[in-house]
Amino acid sequence: MSSSAPTTAVVASLADIERAVGSWCEATDPATHTGADAVAAVERLSTVIRRLTAKQAGFAERVDACRAHPRQAGSPEEWLAHQNGTSRGDAKKAIDTARRLKGCPATADAFAKGELSLGEADVISGAAAVDPAAEAELVAKATRSHDLADTKERAAKVKAAARKGEDLEARRRRLRARRRWSEFTEDEMAAVAARFLPEEFAVVSPVIDAYADAIFERARKAGITDPADAYRADAVLAALAAAGELLGLDHGPNPTRADTATVASGTPTPTAESSGTAATDAESTETAATDVESSGTAATDAESTETAATDAESSGTAATDAESSGTAAIDAESVDTTGPETAASAAESSATGPESSATTDQPESESESESELEALLKVRPGRVRLNVSVLVDGIALKRGYATANETCEIVGVGPVDVAWVSRILPESIVDVLVHDLVDIRAHATMTRHRKKAVDKALRARDRRCVVPGCRRKGRLQADHRHDFAKGGPTSGENLELLCEVHHYEKTHCNARIERTDTEWLWYPPPPKPGEPEPPPGSIPWRAPIGEHLTAFDLTDLPDDLPAPGPPEPEPDDTLPFDDTPNR
Repeated sequence: MSSSAPTTAVVASLADIERAVGSWCEATDPATHTGADAVAAVERLSTVIRRLTAKQAGFAERVDACRAHPRQAGSPEEWLAHQNGTSRGDAKKAIDTARRLKGCPATADAFAKGELSLGEADVISGAAAVDPAAEAELVAKATRSHDLADTKERAAKVKAAARKGEDLEARRRRLRARRRWSEFTEDEMAAVAARFLPEEFAVVSPVIDAYADAIFERARKAGITDPADAYRADAVLAALAAAGELLGLDHGPNPTRADTATVASGTPTPTAESSGTAATDAESTETAATDVESSGTAATDAESTETAATDAESSGTAATDAESSGTAAIDAESVDTTGPETAASAAESSATGPESSATTDQPESESESESELEALLKVRPGRVRLNVSVLVDGIALKRGYATANETCEIVGVGPVDVAWVSRILPESIVDVLVHDLVDIRAHATMTRHRKKAVDKALRARDRRCVVPGCRRKGRLQADHRHDFAKGGPTSGENLELLCEVHHYEKTHCNARIERTDTEWLWYPPPPKPGEPEPPPGSIPWRAPIGEHLTAFDLTDLPDDLPAPGPPEPEPDDTLPFDDTPNR
């Protein structure tokens, strides 16, 4: 630990800054300022706070390097956490980021100038440590948008691309070593935080969806309106309760009564779901390359059943043109393997079985006093559909790995390895979606389901709510921009995905959305009486269409790409965006 005295000049200058900030804070009352002044103040303070945060992180890293923290603090991060009144994890992130920034000059400069937050600097420096060539682009993107979620998504792609060639099992072991489940108390509530491999979580996510839908219907019939996240929290409890029944656990008001009856009879109590089977319907989405000679792309699409691998090779990659600048999407969907019974029917059939006889002697008042939790734990979905949608650029699929500019992810879950997608491809049904960096222009499929084709195109184009500034990705709803009841077609040109909040505002609050050739235009609900008018020129809000669609990255392509053959006539269902009925 350093024993040298503090530098007087540094302490004096910081004391002057502290006094100046204190005087300004005491003399400033936000309630006396206009809304426009408040906006300007917040924006300026954001820069000031980011600059001071950067400087504190640098000094904290210096404390760590010199081991100058007080010994009773335990560690530099614990000492910093105590100084800031934050968690040890936040303090460690600040110190680790400052240490990494020594090798990331562009990020360090932007952080010092207040152009990046600590979170953005942490994410970018972590990616730059793996791929230094990506640093400048990450910094430029983050300083323009200040969208931390988008920066994290981009940084994750950089890291994945830098690990190209990694063995699939080695990747699995590396990621599984980081899986976590933490239980803690927060605001008088039991809380959990968890992380899983995307491909593993994708298998159980549809179960949560199915239970959440069943709980939502139950709440709707009872006139209860709760947030979607609340229903998903209930769904996890209900699904775990169903699993508990399979292990013989009882969730009734008097669990020992059922246990006693079971022992007396000498036979195990049947469970509610022992006679049912869950339905599975695996769906994956990928992307493939398609022949194009101009800046746009042409339409192709293929869907297969048991020969999906062959079909994907012939119709998804055989027509690949290395000079094209667009990308396409392949949608892989497995065949439904629904059994003769569902979990719901099994639960109903066993409701009058031996287990119910074990509790028939309960007083009627005890049954009527069933708690809300007990009722919740008895909710069972009518059917569980396992839909796993994977989106992967076709060039990445052909190359064998995805670059930082390409996509390979389970929709709504997270990034996966191209090798894993290749492994499931032979058992999947494949669709090919082709875009021109703005919208899906073609979709080839062997099915006759036009609605399904449009849905897949929307999911490929609109990865989250299209309203500018909205980052919601879960439970998106397809909206007819021009009302279906007034003649608006169900087509890609007239549909977009909105979150529940913005869909409600458009439907009930006089908000509206329009589009140009390249942009979404959102007109929010008009202000309520007494609310200020929006600043001039701030309406409409603007966002690019298809902002996640990227051009082909033609680096490191295999040498065995087949030459494009002559074009074949397109089937009737190739273009799902017009109103021509199926023949």
